[in-house]
Amino acid sequence: MRVSEAEIKRMNELYLQYGTYAAVAREVGRAPSTVKKYIDPDYDSPKILLPIDWDLYKNFVPIVKISNWEQEYIERFNDEGFLFRPTSVA
Repeated sequence: MRVSEAEIKRMNELYLQYGTYAAVAREVGRAPSTVKKYIDPDYDSPKILLPIDWDLYKNFVPIVKISNWEQEYIERFNDEGFLFRPTSVA
């Protein structure tokens, strides 16, 4: 199966975050040897990925109930390296 440009970019982003071929391979569903072929040692991320301290959110109670598909969308958004922060309801 051919590796797309988007997948190569994602592999490089994840490699900057995780630092190992094995971790990236698990995340993208490829073999570590495949990941190694596409990692660019000079790759510089256009976005900064910071670990999220989920302990800060463990007591968070949502004000509005969200549907299952909205929750899945939020999780995919967060998996891409963004933090979903809903605006407060006045």
